[in-house]
Amino acid sequence: MFAEISILEYWKSEHERETNEDACALDAGRGLFAVADGAGTTLFAREWALTLAELFVTYPLLSAHPFEVEWWLDLAWTRYARYLLPAEQLPPALRYKWLREGSQATLATLRVVESGPERVVAKALAIGDSCLLWRRAGSELVESFPLRSPAEFAKPPLCLPSRAALFRRSFHRLQEQELTLGADDCLMLATDALARWVLAGGDGSLTPGQCFSLVARQTPASWESFVADCRADQGLADDDCTALVLTCRRAASARACLLGATQSYQGDLVQQRQRKFAEARRTGDRRRMAVLYGDGGAFQQPLGLTTDEEIAQARRVAEALDELLWQLRPLLNRADAAWQAARLWESYAPLLAAEPCAASLRRTLSALGVRGVEAGDEPGQALPIQGERTE
Repeated sequence: MFAEISILEYWKSEHERETNEDACALDAGRGLFAVADGAGTTLFAREWALTLAELFVTYPLLSAHPFEVEWWLDLAWTRYARYLLPAEQLPPALRYKWLREGSQATLATLRVVESGPERVVAKALAIGDSCLLWRRAGSELVESFPLRSPAEFAKPPLCLPSRAALFRRSFHRLQEQELTLGADDCLMLATDALARWVLAGGDGSLTPGQCFSLVARQTPASWESFVADCRADQGLADDDCTALVLTCRRAASARACLLGATQSYQGDLVQQRQRKFAEARRTGDRRRMAVLYGDGGAFQQPLGLTTDEEIAQARRVAEALDELLWQLRPLLNRADAAWQAARLWESYAPLLAAEPCAASLRRTLSALGVRGVEAGDEPGQALPIQGERTE
Protein backbone atom coordinates (compact mmCIF):
# COMPACT_ATOMS: atom_id res chain seq x y z
CA MET A 1 0.00 0.00 0.00
CA PHE A 2 1.06 3.57 -0.68
CA ALA A 3 0.20 6.70 1.29
CA GLU A 4 -0.06 10.42 0.71
CA ILE A 5 1.37 12.09 3.81
CA SER A 6 0.97 15.66 5.03
CA ILE A 7 2.79 17.17 8.01
CA LEU A 8 0.74 20.04 9.45
CA GLU A 9 2.22 22.14 12.25
CA TYR A 10 1.28 25.50 13.68
CA TRP A 11 1.68 26.89 17.18
CA LYS A 12 -0.36 28.87 19.67
CA SER A 13 -0.34 32.65 19.28
CA GLU A 14 2.18 33.21 22.08
CA HIS A 15 4.62 30.67 20.63
CA GLU A 16 6.99 30.59 17.68
CA ARG A 17 8.26 27.64 15.68
CA GLU A 18 11.17 27.24 18.11
CA THR A 19 8.87 27.19 21.15
CA ASN A 20 6.13 24.97 19.72
CA GLU A 21 5.59 22.30 22.38
CA ASP A 22 4.13 19.77 19.94
CA ALA A 23 6.40 17.37 18.08
CA CYS A 24 5.96 14.91 15.25
CA ALA A 25 8.19 12.40 13.51
CA LEU A 26 7.82 9.73 10.84
CA ASP A 27 9.64 7.08 8.86
CA ALA A 28 7.22 6.02 6.12
CA GLY A 29 9.63 3.42 4.80
CA ARG A 30 9.35 1.57 8.11
CA GLY A 31 5.70 2.49 8.70
CA LEU A 32 6.36 4.54 11.86
CA PHE A 33 4.52 7.73 12.84
CA ALA A 34 4.31 9.69 16.12
CA VAL A 35 3.00 12.92 17.60
CA ALA A 36 3.70 14.16 21.12
CA ASP A 37 2.43 17.16 23.05
CA GLY A 38 4.61 18.61 25.79
CA ALA A 39 2.76 19.90 28.85
CA GLY A 40 3.40 23.64 28.89
CA THR A 41 3.17 23.87 32.67
CA THR A 42 6.37 21.82 32.99
CA LEU A 43 9.96 22.72 32.17
CA PHE A 44 11.59 21.78 28.84
CA ALA A 45 8.33 20.36 27.50
CA ARG A 46 9.31 20.87 23.85
CA GLU A 47 12.54 18.92 24.28
CA TRP A 48 10.75 16.03 25.97
CA ALA A 49 8.04 15.86 23.28
CA LEU A 50 10.72 15.84 20.57
CA THR A 51 12.60 13.09 22.39
CA LEU A 52 9.55 10.82 22.54
CA ALA A 53 8.46 11.34 18.93
CA GLU A 54 11.94 10.97 17.46
CA LEU A 55 12.78 7.93 19.58
CA PHE A 56 9.64 6.13 18.42
CA VAL A 57 10.61 6.34 14.75
CA THR A 58 14.16 5.22 15.60
CA TYR A 59 13.42 2.47 18.14
CA PRO A 60 9.63 1.99 18.17
CA LEU A 61 7.80 0.81 21.24
CA LEU A 62 6.10 -2.46 20.24
CA SER A 63 3.61 -3.04 23.05
CA ALA A 64 1.86 -1.43 25.99
CA HIS A 65 3.17 -4.00 28.50
CA PRO A 66 4.15 -1.95 31.60
CA PHE A 67 7.70 -3.34 31.79
CA GLU A 68 8.18 -2.91 28.04
CA VAL A 69 7.07 0.72 28.35
CA GLU A 70 9.57 1.28 31.15
CA TRP A 71 12.40 -0.28 29.13
CA TRP A 72 11.57 2.03 26.21
CA LEU A 73 11.28 5.07 28.48
CA ASP A 74 14.72 4.28 29.85
CA LEU A 75 16.03 4.85 26.31
CA ALA A 76 14.09 8.12 26.19
CA TRP A 77 15.42 9.31 29.56
CA THR A 78 18.98 8.68 28.39
CA ARG A 79 18.42 10.59 25.15
CA TYR A 80 16.64 13.43 26.89
CA ALA A 81 19.51 14.01 29.31
CA ARG A 82 21.59 15.22 26.35
CA TYR A 83 19.32 18.25 25.97
CA LEU A 84 19.72 19.47 29.54
CA LEU A 85 22.14 20.89 32.04
CA PRO A 86 22.65 18.67 35.10
CA ALA A 87 19.98 19.46 37.70
CA GLU A 88 22.55 20.86 40.13
CA GLN A 89 23.47 23.55 37.56
CA LEU A 90 19.91 24.87 37.28
CA PRO A 91 18.87 27.95 39.29
CA PRO A 92 17.40 26.87 42.65
CA ALA A 93 13.77 27.62 41.76
CA LEU A 94 14.00 25.74 38.47
CA ARG A 95 15.88 22.88 40.09
CA TYR A 96 13.12 22.41 42.68
CA LYS A 97 10.41 22.47 40.01
CA TRP A 98 12.43 20.10 37.83
CA LEU A 99 12.95 17.56 40.62
CA ARG A 100 9.29 17.77 41.61
CA GLU A 101 7.70 17.64 38.12
CA GLY A 102 10.27 16.97 35.40
CA SER A 103 8.85 17.36 31.92
CA GLN A 104 5.59 15.75 30.83
CA ALA A 105 4.11 14.88 27.43
CA THR A 106 1.30 12.94 25.82
CA LEU A 107 2.08 10.55 22.97
CA ALA A 108 0.21 8.91 20.08
CA THR A 109 1.92 6.48 17.71
CA LEU A 110 1.13 4.32 14.70
CA ARG A 111 3.20 1.33 13.58
CA VAL A 112 2.39 -0.46 10.33
CA VAL A 113 2.86 -4.20 10.80
CA GLU A 114 1.58 -5.31 7.38
CA SER A 115 1.48 -3.30 4.16
CA GLY A 116 -0.10 -5.19 1.27
CA PRO A 117 -1.60 -4.20 -2.07
CA GLU A 118 -5.14 -3.97 -0.68
CA ARG A 119 -4.81 -3.20 3.01
CA VAL A 120 -2.63 -1.90 5.81
CA VAL A 121 -2.62 -3.45 9.28
CA ALA A 122 -1.26 -1.16 11.97
CA LYS A 123 -1.00 -0.95 15.74
CA ALA A 124 -1.65 2.25 17.66
CA LEU A 125 -0.26 3.11 21.10
CA ALA A 126 -1.28 6.21 23.00
CA ILE A 127 -1.31 7.91 26.36
CA GLY A 128 -3.11 11.14 27.20
CA ASP A 129 -5.15 13.24 24.79
CA SER A 130 -3.06 13.11 21.63
CA CYS A 131 -5.22 10.99 19.33
CA LEU A 132 -5.55 8.99 16.17
CA LEU A 133 -8.63 9.78 14.07
CA TRP A 134 -9.64 7.92 10.92
CA ARG A 135 -12.42 7.75 8.36
CA ARG A 136 -13.17 4.99 5.89
CA ALA A 137 -13.47 5.74 2.19
CA GLY A 138 -17.06 6.73 1.36
CA SER A 139 -18.04 7.14 5.03
CA GLU A 140 -18.72 10.24 7.11
CA LEU A 141 -18.08 8.42 10.40
CA VAL A 142 -14.96 9.60 12.22
CA GLU A 143 -13.48 7.06 14.63
CA SER A 144 -10.86 7.94 17.23
CA PHE A 145 -8.44 6.49 19.77
CA PRO A 146 -7.77 6.67 22.70
CA LEU A 147 -10.39 9.36 23.39
CA ARG A 148 -13.79 8.90 21.78
CA SER A 149 -15.75 12.08 22.53
CA PRO A 150 -15.11 15.82 23.05
CA ALA A 151 -16.15 15.57 26.71
CA GLU A 152 -13.18 13.33 27.49
CA PHE A 153 -10.76 16.17 26.70
CA ALA A 154 -11.98 18.09 29.76
CA LYS A 155 -9.99 15.80 32.06
CA PRO A 156 -6.29 16.51 32.68
CA PRO A 157 -4.38 14.16 30.39
CA LEU A 158 -2.14 11.39 31.62
CA CYS A 159 1.42 12.18 30.52
CA LEU A 160 4.72 10.34 30.30
CA PRO A 161 7.28 11.85 32.72
CA SER A 162 10.87 12.70 31.81
CA ARG A 163 12.24 11.56 35.17
CA ALA A 164 12.41 7.92 36.18
CA ALA A 165 11.46 8.76 39.77
CA LEU A 166 8.10 10.10 38.57
CA PHE A 167 7.16 7.06 36.48
CA ARG A 168 4.77 4.62 38.07
CA ARG A 169 4.23 1.42 36.17
CA SER A 170 0.73 0.82 37.52
CA PHE A 171 -0.37 4.38 36.70
CA HIS A 172 1.29 5.38 33.42
CA ARG A 173 -0.55 2.84 31.28
CA LEU A 174 -0.56 3.16 27.50
CA GLN A 175 -3.56 2.00 25.51
CA GLU A 176 -3.28 0.02 22.30
CA GLN A 177 -5.51 -0.76 19.34
CA GLU A 178 -5.12 -2.59 16.03
CA LEU A 179 -6.39 -0.94 12.84
CA THR A 180 -6.97 -2.22 9.31
CA LEU A 181 -7.06 0.42 6.57
CA GLY A 182 -7.95 0.06 2.91
CA ALA A 183 -7.47 2.13 -0.22
CA ASP A 184 -8.60 5.77 0.15
CA ASP A 185 -9.08 5.45 3.92
CA CYS A 186 -7.63 8.46 5.74
CA LEU A 187 -6.01 8.61 9.17
CA MET A 188 -4.49 11.44 11.15
CA LEU A 189 -2.44 11.62 14.33
CA ALA A 190 -3.34 14.88 16.06
CA THR A 191 -2.56 16.71 19.27
CA ASP A 192 -5.39 17.56 21.63
CA ALA A 193 -6.70 20.94 20.43
CA LEU A 194 -7.15 19.72 16.88
CA ALA A 195 -8.48 16.28 17.82
CA ARG A 196 -11.07 17.81 20.12
CA TRP A 197 -12.11 20.33 17.46
CA VAL A 198 -12.70 17.59 14.88
CA LEU A 199 -14.70 15.36 17.23
CA ALA A 200 -16.81 18.32 18.42
CA GLY A 201 -17.68 19.38 14.89
CA GLY A 202 -15.83 22.67 15.32
CA ASP A 203 -18.04 25.14 17.17
CA GLY A 204 -21.01 22.83 16.64
CA SER A 205 -21.99 24.18 13.24
CA LEU A 206 -20.20 21.35 11.41
CA THR A 207 -20.12 17.57 11.73
CA PRO A 208 -16.99 15.67 12.77
CA GLY A 209 -16.85 14.30 9.23
CA GLN A 210 -16.84 17.80 7.75
CA CYS A 211 -14.10 18.95 10.14
CA PHE A 212 -12.06 15.86 9.33
CA SER A 213 -12.37 16.58 5.59
CA LEU A 214 -11.31 20.18 6.07
CA VAL A 215 -8.14 19.14 7.91
CA ALA A 216 -7.36 16.32 5.47
CA ARG A 217 -7.45 18.75 2.53
CA GLN A 218 -4.86 21.11 4.01
CA THR A 219 -1.25 21.41 2.93
CA PRO A 220 1.71 22.73 4.91
CA ALA A 221 1.38 25.99 2.95
CA SER A 222 -2.31 26.47 3.82
CA TRP A 223 -2.18 25.24 7.41
CA GLU A 224 -1.32 28.53 9.16
CA SER A 225 -4.19 30.47 7.58
CA PHE A 226 -6.59 27.55 8.11
CA VAL A 227 -5.75 27.39 11.83
CA ALA A 228 -6.09 31.17 12.18
CA ASP A 229 -9.51 31.15 10.48
CA CYS A 230 -10.76 28.26 12.62
CA ARG A 231 -9.61 30.00 15.79
CA ALA A 232 -11.45 33.15 14.76
CA ASP A 233 -14.68 31.62 13.44
CA GLN A 234 -14.99 27.91 14.22
CA GLY A 235 -14.07 27.43 17.88
CA LEU A 236 -10.56 25.99 17.53
CA ALA A 237 -8.62 26.55 20.77
CA ASP A 238 -5.53 28.77 20.69
CA ASP A 239 -3.06 25.98 21.27
CA ASP A 240 -0.30 24.26 19.33
CA CYS A 241 -1.97 22.33 16.48
CA THR A 242 -0.19 19.39 14.89
CA ALA A 243 -1.41 16.63 12.58
CA LEU A 244 0.20 13.87 10.55
CA VAL A 245 -2.31 12.98 7.83
CA LEU A 246 -2.08 9.69 5.88
CA THR A 247 -4.34 8.77 2.97
CA CYS A 248 -3.93 5.20 1.73
CA ARG A 249 -3.56 4.66 -2.02
CA ARG A 250 -3.23 1.56 -4.19
CA ALA A 251 -0.67 3.11 -6.53
CA ALA A 252 2.37 5.32 -6.32
CA SER A 253 2.14 8.93 -7.45
CA ALA A 254 4.01 12.19 -7.08
CA ARG A 255 2.52 12.48 -3.58
CA ALA A 256 2.13 8.84 -2.57
CA CYS A 257 5.08 6.88 -1.18
CA LEU A 258 5.36 3.20 -0.37
CA LEU A 259 4.43 2.32 3.21
CA GLY A 260 6.85 -0.07 4.87
CA ALA A 261 6.26 -2.15 7.99
CA THR A 262 8.00 -2.84 11.29
CA GLN A 263 7.27 -6.08 13.11
CA SER A 264 10.20 -6.45 15.48
CA TYR A 265 13.10 -4.63 17.10
CA GLN A 266 16.31 -4.08 15.20
CA GLY A 267 18.90 -6.80 15.68
CA ASP A 268 21.56 -4.59 17.26
CA LEU A 269 19.09 -3.31 19.84
CA VAL A 270 17.97 -6.84 20.69
CA GLN A 271 21.56 -8.01 21.13
CA GLN A 272 22.40 -5.05 23.35
CA ARG A 273 19.32 -5.69 25.44
CA GLN A 274 20.12 -9.37 25.82
CA ARG A 275 23.68 -8.60 26.92
CA LYS A 276 22.43 -6.19 29.58
CA PHE A 277 19.89 -8.76 30.75
CA ALA A 278 22.61 -11.39 31.10
CA GLU A 279 24.71 -8.97 33.16
CA ALA A 280 21.77 -8.07 35.42
CA ARG A 281 21.07 -11.77 35.91
CA ARG A 282 24.72 -12.45 36.75
CA THR A 283 24.73 -9.73 39.44
CA GLY A 284 21.33 -10.71 40.81
CA ASP A 285 19.67 -7.38 39.96
CA ARG A 286 16.10 -8.60 39.62
CA ARG A 287 14.61 -5.17 39.12
CA ARG A 288 16.86 -4.54 36.14
CA MET A 289 16.10 -8.02 34.82
CA ALA A 290 12.36 -7.31 34.89
CA VAL A 291 12.70 -4.03 32.99
CA LEU A 292 15.12 -5.39 30.38
CA TYR A 293 12.96 -8.46 29.78
CA GLY A 294 9.90 -6.25 29.25
CA ASP A 295 7.14 -8.22 27.56
CA GLY A 296 9.59 -10.91 26.46
CA GLY A 297 9.26 -10.14 22.76
CA ALA A 298 12.98 -9.44 22.38
CA PHE A 299 13.87 -12.77 23.98
CA GLN A 300 12.54 -15.40 21.62
CA GLN A 301 15.76 -17.41 21.90
CA PRO A 302 16.45 -19.41 25.09
CA LEU A 303 18.17 -17.38 27.81
CA GLY A 304 20.30 -20.02 29.48
CA LEU A 305 18.39 -21.36 32.46
CA THR A 306 15.94 -18.46 32.67
CA THR A 307 12.43 -19.71 33.42
CA ASP A 308 8.98 -18.15 33.51
CA GLU A 309 9.10 -18.33 37.30
CA GLU A 310 12.42 -16.48 37.39
CA ILE A 311 10.91 -13.67 35.30
CA ALA A 312 7.78 -13.64 37.46
CA GLN A 313 9.91 -13.35 40.60
CA ALA A 314 11.95 -10.53 39.05
CA ARG A 315 8.72 -8.66 38.31
CA ARG A 316 7.45 -9.19 41.86
CA VAL A 317 10.69 -7.78 43.27
CA ALA A 318 10.60 -4.80 40.89
CA GLU A 319 6.99 -4.00 41.72
CA ALA A 320 7.60 -4.31 45.46
CA LEU A 321 10.70 -2.08 45.35
CA ASP A 322 9.02 0.60 43.26
CA GLU A 323 5.86 0.60 45.36
CA LEU A 324 7.85 0.90 48.58
CA LEU A 325 9.91 3.78 47.18
CA TRP A 326 6.74 5.52 46.01
CA GLN A 327 5.18 5.28 49.47
CA LEU A 328 8.41 6.15 51.29
CA ARG A 329 9.38 9.37 49.49
CA PRO A 330 6.62 11.59 50.95
CA LEU A 331 7.55 10.42 54.47
CA LEU A 332 11.24 11.29 54.51
CA ASN A 333 10.82 14.83 55.88
CA ARG A 334 8.28 13.94 58.54
CA ALA A 335 9.16 13.83 62.22
CA ASP A 336 7.87 10.26 62.46
CA ALA A 337 9.67 9.12 59.29
CA ALA A 338 11.49 6.26 61.05
CA TRP A 339 8.31 4.84 62.55
CA GLN A 340 6.36 5.13 59.29
CA ALA A 341 9.23 3.64 57.29
CA ALA A 342 9.53 0.73 59.71
CA ARG A 343 5.86 -0.10 59.24
CA LEU A 344 6.27 -0.07 55.47
CA TRP A 345 9.42 -2.17 55.62
CA GLU A 346 7.64 -4.91 57.55
CA SER A 347 5.37 -5.48 54.56
CA TYR A 348 8.11 -5.55 51.93
CA ALA A 349 11.05 -7.08 53.80
CA PRO A 350 10.22 -10.69 52.83
CA LEU A 351 10.85 -9.81 49.16
CA LEU A 352 13.52 -7.11 49.46
CA ALA A 353 15.66 -7.90 52.51
CA ALA A 354 18.35 -9.71 50.50
CA GLU A 355 17.90 -8.17 47.05
CA PRO A 356 20.95 -6.32 45.61
CA CYS A 357 18.64 -3.88 43.78
CA ALA A 358 17.25 -2.73 47.15
CA ALA A 359 20.66 -2.09 48.78
CA SER A 360 20.48 1.71 48.50
CA LEU A 361 16.97 1.65 49.92
CA ARG A 362 18.14 -0.44 52.87
CA ARG A 363 20.94 2.06 53.54
CA THR A 364 18.38 4.85 53.60
CA LEU A 365 16.15 2.96 56.02
CA SER A 366 19.10 2.15 58.27
CA ALA A 367 20.13 5.83 58.32
CA LEU A 368 16.57 6.79 59.28
CA GLY A 369 16.86 4.52 62.30
CA VAL A 370 14.75 1.62 61.11
CA ARG A 371 15.89 -1.39 63.11
CA GLY A 372 16.68 -4.80 61.73
CA VAL A 373 17.60 -3.60 58.24
CA GLU A 374 20.77 -5.15 56.90
CA ALA A 375 22.31 -3.11 54.08
CA GLY A 376 24.23 -6.12 52.83
CA ASP A 377 26.75 -4.08 50.84
CA GLU A 378 29.87 -2.00 51.33
CA PRO A 379 29.59 0.99 53.71
CA GLY A 380 30.25 4.56 52.75
CA GLN A 381 28.06 4.80 49.64
CA ALA A 382 25.87 7.88 49.30
CA LEU A 383 22.24 7.73 50.33
CA PRO A 384 19.69 8.23 47.54
CA ILE A 385 18.39 11.78 47.08
CA GLN A 386 14.77 12.28 48.03
CA GLY A 387 12.56 12.01 44.97
CA GLU A 388 15.05 10.08 42.85
CA ARG A 389 14.62 6.45 41.91
CA THR A 390 16.98 4.05 43.60
CA GLU A 391 18.36 1.35 41.34
